[in-house]
Amino acid sequence: MQSHLTVARTWATTLSVCEGLTWGGRTDWRVPNASELLSIVDHTRSSQAIDPLAFLGTTDEFFWTSTTVASDATKAWIVRFSDGLLGAYYGAKTSTYPVRCVAGGPN
Repeated sequence: MQSHLTVARTWATTLSVCEGLTWGGRTDWRVPNASELLSIVDHTRSSQAIDPLAFLGTTDEFFWTSTTVASDATKAWIVRFSDGLLGAYYGAKTSTYPVRCVAGGPN
């Protein structure tokens, strides 16, 4: 069974899903910015660039960030954990990708 957060959604829908999330006694969930999502990339791994024990079930798909591409407001940066790269990847906000919501901290 897929988590509702691993279902691919557009960027705007993803923002709403995270902001409306109540889980673990918290209600301050949001989409991580590009720096935050990149902070969990494990560059020591050659395949699946994330700790598989800490982040169970992470797929090779792209995941949304809340960071809009500066040169094109219709796109946002995405991270793929198969290689952990950010700079080469962005998606149209109308595309669909899963999200890894975070709680608290900066927006």
